[in-house]
Amino acid sequence: MEAQTKKRWRDKGRLAFLLAVALFLSLNLVSAYDNVTTDTKPVITFNYGEKVLVTFAELKDLTEVVWELESRPDIGVQYSSQYEFEPVSHLPNQEYVLTITAEDLIGNARTTEYHFLENASYMDFWVKAPAPDFASFPDIGVSVSSPFNATIESEEAATCEWGFSPSAYPYQFDDIVGNNYLLEAVNGLGGTAGSEISVKKDDNAGNNNILTSIYLFCEEISQRPHFGTVQLGWDDTPPSIDVEAVPNPVVDFIDPTTKLSIKSNDPSYCTYNLTPFPSMNKAQLDTYVAEMENTIDYTEVTLLPLEERFSPHAYVYDITCVNWAGLEYSTSYTVTVDLAKEFAITLIEPEGYTNTEPVVFSIETQVTTDECRYGETEPTTPFVKTGPRSYTTSLALLEEGTHSYLVECSGSIGTQSSTLSFVVDRTPPTKPVLKPVDPTCSLEELQVEAISTDEVSGVAYYNYSVKNGTKIVVDWTTTTGEQITESVSMSEGEKYSWHVKAVDNAGNMGLESTVTVMATAQNASDCDTTPPIGGITSNATETSIAVSVTCRDVGTGCSDIYNYNFVPNGSCNASMLGKYAEQPLTFLTEGTFCWTVYDRNENTHSGSASLSLVPKNESSLPEECLNGVMDGNETDIDCGGGECEGCEVDETCILDDDCKSKMCPEGICTEAACNDGLLNGDESDIDCGGSECEPCDNGMNCTEHPDCFSEFCSPETETCDDSSCTDGFKGGDETDIDCGGSCPACGEGNKCIENSDCDTGNCAMGVCDVDRDADSDGDGMPDYWEEENSFDPNDPSDALEDADDDGFTNLDEYYEGTDPWDPEDHPYVEKSSLLALILLILGILLFVGGIGFLVADKYMGLTASKTKPMPAPRLLSGERGKPPVLQARPQQKPSKEQEIRQALARLRQAKKQEKRKTLLSTFGKEEEGKAATVKKVLGGKAAAGKKGETAKTKEKPLKKLDEGKTEEFIQLGDKFEKEDVGKDVFQELEEMTKEKEPAKKGKTPEKKTEKKEPPKKKETKSVGKKKVIKKKKAVKKLPSSAIDKDVFNQLQVETGHSTKKLESVVKKKEVNTKDMLKIFAQTTSKKQIDANVFETLLSELMKRGKVNKLEISDMVLEFYEQDLLTKKDVHSILTRLKLI
Repeated sequence: MEAQTKKRWRDKGRLAFLLAVALFLSLNLVSAYDNVTTDTKPVITFNYGEKVLVTFAELKDLTEVVWELESRPDIGVQYSSQYEFEPVSHLPNQEYVLTITAEDLIGNARTTEYHFLENASYMDFWVKAPAPDFASFPDIGVSVSSPFNATIESEEAATCEWGFSPSAYPYQFDDIVGNNYLLEAVNGLGGTAGSEISVKKDDNAGNNNILTSIYLFCEEISQRPHFGTVQLGWDDTPPSIDVEAVPNPVVDFIDPTTKLSIKSNDPSYCTYNLTPFPSMNKAQLDTYVAEMENTIDYTEVTLLPLEERFSPHAYVYDITCVNWAGLEYSTSYTVTVDLAKEFAITLIEPEGYTNTEPVVFSIETQVTTDECRYGETEPTTPFVKTGPRSYTTSLALLEEGTHSYLVECSGSIGTQSSTLSFVVDRTPPTKPVLKPVDPTCSLEELQVEAISTDEVSGVAYYNYSVKNGTKIVVDWTTTTGEQITESVSMSEGEKYSWHVKAVDNAGNMGLESTVTVMATAQNASDCDTTPPIGGITSNATETSIAVSVTCRDVGTGCSDIYNYNFVPNGSCNASMLGKYAEQPLTFLTEGTFCWTVYDRNENTHSGSASLSLVPKNESSLPEECLNGVMDGNETDIDCGGGECEGCEVDETCILDDDCKSKMCPEGICTEAACNDGLLNGDESDIDCGGSECEPCDNGMNCTEHPDCFSEFCSPETETCDDSSCTDGFKGGDETDIDCGGSCPACGEGNKCIENSDCDTGNCAMGVCDVDRDADSDGDGMPDYWEEENSFDPNDPSDALEDADDDGFTNLDEYYEGTDPWDPEDHPYVEKSSLLALILLILGILLFVGGIGFLVADKYMGLTASKTKPMPAPRLLSGERGKPPVLQARPQQKPSKEQEIRQALARLRQAKKQEKRKTLLSTFGKEEEGKAATVKKVLGGKAAAGKKGETAKTKEKPLKKLDEGKTEEFIQLGDKFEKEDVGKDVFQELEEMTKEKEPAKKGKTPEKKTEKKEPPKKKETKSVGKKKVIKKKKAVKKLPSSAIDKDVFNQLQVETGHSTKKLESVVKKKEVNTKDMLKIFAQTTSKKQIDANVFETLLSELMKRGKVNKLEISDMVLEFYEQDLLTKKDVHSILTRLKLI
């Protein structure tokens, strides 16, 4: 039953296949001519006699590229008796294979392959540029430079895309003009479509013009699809060629030809004497090849008269080759035709030696011949002719040894004979004798010497391998030398075996030899083959000589014993046993001392020295060390021997102490080396440190930092160590002790190399310094000076302020180097000269202004108009030590940045006023009848009290709230009460602190002597650029006794300022909000100021006429906005001072 089912399935499969082919033909999807289609997206239909499930479908081209398919119905989803398959994209012209696997309802499966050829009518594409002028519609474009622009052209205009695969076209062209498609900056850095293409340069070393293929898919206006392919590359060198003619010279009279061949590193088009090589067309770049050849016939020479026929004839060929880039290379080549009357006979096989049976005997004649014969004495036996000039035969049962045959060949140009010899060797070489390096004394290299002999043909080479047990470490390979070395990674203690066979020149291979070695490290004791270095030290007196034998060995170390002897006369043989622990040896007479020292691998070193009873002169060199003769114990002229100075390099020595360098390895003083295992020269430890050797590792001895790799020699241990940033020493890359370099930055005054070594960011002349040029706010006073004097380095307005009220701006004080907080320390000014200068300048200005006014009034009628007041002259600072001079301030248009800052200031001021208005309105609700009326008063005038009412204290004109802000002033209350408010500030403070002591009575404080100046009717004070005129009014001053030190101590505790600075503020003629903020600068929002202290201080300042009520209100509100006062504090202060 199962067999019948399978047969039924096979019948149905055959029927389905036939139906599928019939359907293809009926639908005209595949032409009737050998399955060829012109449809670029053919629909292929498979019909089955029953419902099947297609589980696999794949469409491939001949290059194994898989093309995506659409299936109806979907593959693996639905059973159907008919399936249609269609490529997702258009197919280029080539052969395709559609593979289908389907299974029926019971699981029987079949795979079917269908082959068809795509032969659509596609238009041609070619490279317009880069391309040589002589090229005709090339599909190859090679530029002579990179990057380059490429233009591709087609037969008809179309819309095109391109890619690097014939099935994907993701890229657009940079430009399309008709039927020209532009790619810009091919092989460039990016930004263009062309830069997506990376082409390799022809490097003339194997990458011969590697081209990048560009695949195009285009559609005409009618949406007819087209495919095309071009290739791009670049090459800036002409081709390089090799020319050869075989044979050359041409000697064969019967076959007077040669084969001329060219090998180029580029696909090229070549000619010889303008004749192209076969199958090449210069205009068709696809015909260019890298190798070409042609046969040249010289039969014409054989037809020359007899006297010319056999004389040499030279043929010179001019060869020119051009590559795809259009670059040419030319050279010449000569072929000589020298037809021979005589010719040579050459042995081809065997090549000198053979072991075959029978022996193949083959020869070749130089020219075409008719026949050849051979024999041991006479050439009677003919060869078998295998070519015009080739012959062969077989020789059986030849014995070992040399065989010689007389060979004779004849042809149209005559007969020639020659004796040819070869050697038969069938005996293999002897089994090799192996001499390995054992132990290996290396874990990376194996060595062995192989010795074999072959008496007949000689040993040609050795075959060998290396094993580690059964594991093959080195597989069989050959070498021609007897010394064999292999690099092998070995494990210490494991065994490795050599396997070696010898092969002779006849090809016979001998028996295998094997030897095993033990893998040992280089420092193993068995690997020490270097002898120790022995010597003696001696100390002679008038009665005895004390001798000690010395030994030094860098390998296994010296043995504990040595041999020695001492003889007064005659030869010395070291036959006595000595121990280093029982030294020194003492001898009472002069004589010769000899010794032999041993290392632990039994390597030895021997020596001898003459000993004399000569006392050592401690104060000066003995006379024999200065006489220019080698005498006494000297090892060379006036040196060595323990008495004289050490010998120089290349002078004779016995012991290391005989040399200044302490190096006497072979009886000659040598320079101290950094790899001799000794502490010598100026080394700080063995083979390291000093001026010549590499720095020492951590833990080794040192004398200075450069002796160490870590660049730190610990002064405590005098050994190299890692420097740390907390060890209290300068080391590593530190520029000073524990700072700079990779450590934290150094402070002011420490050494430095660059700015980053300093926490100030300024390394000046190798020392950290503050950045004396930094001026963040650009006010002419550097940041460091402002910070030292409690100014704000980000506020440019403080440059024109007068902190100590001595008549000089802070900027003047900076330039003159005076204390801006000490009114007694101010720039020096010759007042008489200054007054005269001021009067002179004012006179000039009045005169010039008067003339200008008259002229303007006469011609422009400006008398009635408002004139802009002339800016007042300002006092400019001069150089240090020189008086300042007066100069008119130039009117400058504010910069854009200043305008923005002013606008932002106005906005901030408006917000501040609104905030204050809201705050004061809440106070009004709490205490009706004392509401504060807030309004803006422009023009800078202060609100006065009731007309005719006399104030008890002098009030200053209202000042601008901030420089650069809108001239807005706040007037609190329509009427201010004029009675004195608050107690004396110092009385209040004394009551609060409860620390006031009874003031001493009866003492009158000394008054400071002030320099008298001429009385002035009016007193002026400069505010910004505008002068405010104040009428002179007497102010009652409090006695100095009121200024109690305890009171200032309380202020000092509250504010954190010195008494001196507090006094300077209180004594100022005018006090503003900024002064008050500076006093309480150290009080933050986390520690608000004492409202009572602040209230009494304001009360006293108002009482002394330092501030008016509006300024007090401004101060209180400013302190509130700075979070230094609470809302409750503000209400309390303003209420108690009767401001609301």
